[in-house]
Amino acid sequence: MPDEITKSIFENKSEILGTIALEIARKKHRHLFEQVYIDCPECSHRLKTRGDKSRKAETAIGSFELLRPYFYCSDCHYGFYPADRALGLSTDIKQFDVQDIEAWLAGELPFDTAEEAYKRCTGNMAGKHHIHKVTQDIAGKLNVSDVCPSRDELLLRLQNIAADKFRRPVLMPAPDGAHVPLRPEPSPRSGKRGKGNWKESKGFRFYFVDSERIIHLISRHQVQSDKELVNALQAIKDAAFFPEERVRLCVMVTVRPGSGTE
Repeated sequence: MPDEITKSIFENKSEILGTIALEIARKKHRHLFEQVYIDCPECSHRLKTRGDKSRKAETAIGSFELLRPYFYCSDCHYGFYPADRALGLSTDIKQFDVQDIEAWLAGELPFDTAEEAYKRCTGNMAGKHHIHKVTQDIAGKLNVSDVCPSRDELLLRLQNIAADKFRRPVLMPAPDGAHVPLRPEPSPRSGKRGKGNWKESKGFRFYFVDSERIIHLISRHQVQSDKELVNALQAIKDAAFFPEERVRLCVMVTVRPGSGTE
């Protein structure tokens, strides 16, 4: 009996919790759901609602249908929903809390497994195609500082490795690149994707050398141009992650046999 009860609740929790979330939102922002007039945020003209419009929102706890006033400024050709802004809703049906989980799962699991894991853990659906799209969208907005440990964390590692040592720690930067096969974008969900092409994934790694071991610090690789790689390295330098007076910078150069530079 307990299993049947918990299973029934789990199967219907999206609707149950979605209804609760909707009621809390309507109670907190009641004036926005009953609003008739508002000033245009672009030109300050007084606007009257064009009526209530409905949309669906899927959150990590549940889904709900949201009916809220729509406003449109004929002068600015600008339409908006004050309630959506106040609630911080994404234009996507799946809200930011769902997208956050999707991106995390995609970073840890294959897309097929991520889709199944999300369904099993939440009882809701997040298709692998949507997981892939969300992950690409988020990754495309990140810069090198977003994927690096914080400066305080890196300085703490420097302090720990430098403790009780006469010489400054050896810091090794290791730029690298490799050609990787990429499918053509945008790619159809079904049918042949084409042969794709090869592009170079460029990146770098920073680590400390401590006796016979290395201590990893930063690693970042992606398909990018030489200029973008240089800009990323410059961003690392500008952020002063590694104060030059506290480390010994060491760079290894690989020479190919027969290149005439031995």
